Amino acid sequence: MIKAMQIIVFTFGLLLIVARGFWPNIFTVDAFTILILFVISIPLFANYLRRAKFPGAEFEFKEEIKETRKLVEISTEQAKSLYASTNHEAAGKYETFDLERAIEMLEQDHILALAGLRIEIEKKLRLAVEFLGLSSEQNKGITHYLKVLRQYKYLSDEQAEALSRITRMCNKAVHGGRITVQEAREIIKLADELNQSFAIGYSIDFSPNLDFERHGLLCEWEHCIEHMPLEEESTELSCKVFGHNCPGGLNKTVVCKKEISDIPRKRFVATKLAKELIKGKTISKSYNMESIRQRYPRAYEKWTDDEDIRLKDGYSEGLSMRRLSEVFQRQPSAVRSRLRKLGLVE
Repeated sequence: MIKAMQIIVFTFGLLLIVARGFWPNIFTVDAFTILILFVISIPLFANYLRRAKFPGAEFEFKEEIKETRKLVEISTEQAKSLYASTNHEAAGKYETFDLERAIEMLEQDHILALAGLRIEIEKKLRLAVEFLGLSSEQNKGITHYLKVLRQYKYLSDEQAEALSRITRMCNKAVHGGRITVQEAREIIKLADELNQSFAIGYSIDFSPNLDFERHGLLCEWEHCIEHMPLEEESTELSCKVFGHNCPGGLNKTVVCKKEISDIPRKRFVATKLAKELIKGKTISKSYNMESIRQRYPRAYEKWTDDEDIRLKDGYSEGLSMRRLSEVFQRQPSAVRSRLRKLGLVE
């Protein structure tokens, strides 16, 4: 109905111009009238204008996909370094972002598939920020969530940038950008490959994995356990296998019966460190400390009185958690844990 009215209005305006040619003294058409005619005709040609190519005005999905792929490849290589003493394949596969619905929808409606992908990414980022208590601001959007997770090093710079580019391409497609089914497929594939950049234990999906056995994991929380605080001394919240506080909380640790011996030997590669791990009582106090100390030199060292004083001063001065982490060369989770013990945060 609206399209028919647009055609009628446009036709009427065109007839006025023609009439002006035959009866110039009767029908007067000035520049302002022509401008109005042009404005009301825009909806009629909107579809054609959308398809038109203007230099610098068209969003190039192919180029963006190419640049994003580079970031994904770097992120995946970084994840492999976290498996220095474990067998990646034997450890199973866990997908931080669930892409099943997006893949199913791809052939039916590739635009809707990308919309679903964007929703999935935003949901996981939001839940991660809320679970970790990293921000008191609610519903700030993907850009904010990426900034916070990047700031506290739960995401690498490359992971955060790749996710930003993927969601930006999804937004462009949903809002009218011309994109082929093949390009949409490549974007979803990038998200799938980015899933592999989250080493087991380092996923930012903080929901229980009920399919952990199918994924070859030890329990429903192994996929994200490494992001949890690792106390200097074990507490009732500590996982008996990995040492970190269990994401499932006290309700999980009091009923959990898992031991280090429950991890299959095939999960470790034939290295000296791996043999030590197999004989050891826990994984975290050896394997984790080595890898984490590469980034945080004072990780797991006992806090000194002088550090406590400096930490209190820095916190009272308003230094961010990221800056405190850099100053004390400790994980953000360790800094938060110490602030909690000092009664500065809840």
